[in-house]
Amino acid sequence: MSYSADLFRTARKLLSRDSGTEPSVSDCSRAVSTAYYALFDCICGRIASRVTDSTAATSQEQISWLKVYRVIDHKQLRNALIKLKASNHAEMEIYSLISVPFNKLLETRAEADYNRSRVFSRDEALQLIEDASQCCDTFEVLCDDVPNFLSALIVALFIKSDR
Repeated sequence: MSYSADLFRTARKLLSRDSGTEPSVSDCSRAVSTAYYALFDCICGRIASRVTDSTAATSQEQISWLKVYRVIDHKQLRNALIKLKASNHAEMEIYSLISVPFNKLLETRAEADYNRSRVFSRDEALQLIEDASQCCDTFEVLCDDVPNFLSALIVALFIKSDR
């Protein structure tokens, strides 16, 4: 099981009713935040694996993977996705499938983490988990099926444009 899949499972577990009680406000907020981080991990992990050797056997190769993974900032990734969406690429509508939900989830995660007056219902949190999971699945499909999608994202992420 991938780490992002495990995070999605954790987010859902926070909202379970196994104990016979409703999840607390903090459980719902934590679930929303965890769902966003699962999506972020999905994207950053795929980028790191593309930039480095994803079958890294040596500790040095693993350190290289981790450095790429950790260098990606939330806002930097949001801006790279927006750049792709606004680009003249033929796939710009496809890029919207990732950039729009990612941006929404990033903003919602900030509310969950920092705005104590923001209360998420269990149903709202479950929907946000589903949105994040679908975005992650869509991202994986685009990486596999759309030529140069991941390369274009990496360029938008790491290469400064003079335009």
